[in-house]
Amino acid sequence: MAKSAQAATRVPARTQEQRSDATRALILNAAVDCLVADGYERTTTVSVQARAGVSRGRLLHQFPSRSALLVAAAQHLAIVHIADMEQWIGRSDFRLADDAERCDRATELLWETFDQPYFWAAMELWHAARTDPDLRAELLATERQLGRAIRHVVATMY
Repeated sequence: MAKSAQAATRVPARTQEQRSDATRALILNAAVDCLVADGYERTTTVSVQARAGVSRGRLLHQFPSRSALLVAAAQHLAIVHIADMEQWIGRSDFRLADDAERCDRATELLWETFDQPYFWAAMELWHAARTDPDLRAELLATERQLGRAIRHVVATMY
């Protein structure tokens, strides 16, 4: 292959920020998976590190403690949940002419959230927060933000 053809097919290098964001997302998704599969008590930084396939240094650079990691996982869950709900509004199967059909579909969509990994991971965190005041304080701020977004989406849906 000619040198100019190779240059044309080369993918631009990712920036440090893009690499850091990708690592962060990988770790947060692994933390959610661990919470769902193993529960709060058995979710450790080591188990998240193994599931994410990252080095100890990469994990600790992003999240210096288990608490910081799990609170960030809760925030990540909230963002994913909000994004999912906002996408529902634009879906063609949701834009129904009949109000009763629209309300039924909105209720079905909201009910489906109780079967999503982010719901069960959040339940694990809230269960732990019952006896961990620091975790509870961190989760309250995230939940307030999520609550405002959910109220907005639900008001739009209904």
